[in-house]
Amino acid sequence: MIKQRFFQLIAILNYKSLRERAFIGGTVLFAILAIWYLLIYEPQVDALQRKEDEINVMKEQVQFYQKQKDKIQQLLADEKVQNLIEKHGDIVSKIKSLDEKIGTHQQQIISAKQLSTLLHSMLANVKGVSIVKFSTIDKVKGLSNADEAQKLSAANVKLQHYVLVLSGKYFEIKAYLSYLEKLKWQIYWEKMDYKVEKHPLAKVTLYFYTLSADEES
Repeated sequence: MIKQRFFQLIAILNYKSLRERAFIGGTVLFAILAIWYLLIYEPQVDALQRKEDEINVMKEQVQFYQKQKDKIQQLLADEKVQNLIEKHGDIVSKIKSLDEKIGTHQQQIISAKQLSTLLHSMLANVKGVSIVKFSTIDKVKGLSNADEAQKLSAANVKLQHYVLVLSGKYFEIKAYLSYLEKLKWQIYWEKMDYKVEKHPLAKVTLYFYTLSADEES
């Protein structure tokens, strides 16, 4: 079908004059060139221009970052800046060390109310032990923690002294004290009195202190 139409077109052109054939040929050539320009050449030129614009933007960014890099390198080469960087590193290390000490220190602080609740709740773990007495005291007679108390007062922490009296059998009391020593709060033992009242029951009087916030009563 296409071949027949092509030969028909050739036959029609053969009947045309030379001037008409030249006009038709020029019109067809112009149409081909217009299609090529609009569909192929112009889109490629636009795409090329966009790429060149992107490259120029990237070059500007590279130049900007290069200038910033040069400035930073100049600053790093300055002796005063190097000293400041070293001091900053030392300060950061000291702050980190202090944070760790503060975290450990805060974990050791427990109030009298919290400790009382904790001691009574531990009775559920050991049957046959009872708390006869638990209270705060000024300090144990004959024992002095003046130096340690003075150091802690600067950090708004004080030594809180306690007396704890337990009643029960030997092994049950021993088990209870084992639980007490495993607490995450540090307990500092000062004195212990053990007395058998009526076999196998005994009474243990414990004197100890913990770290407590200075504002607590």
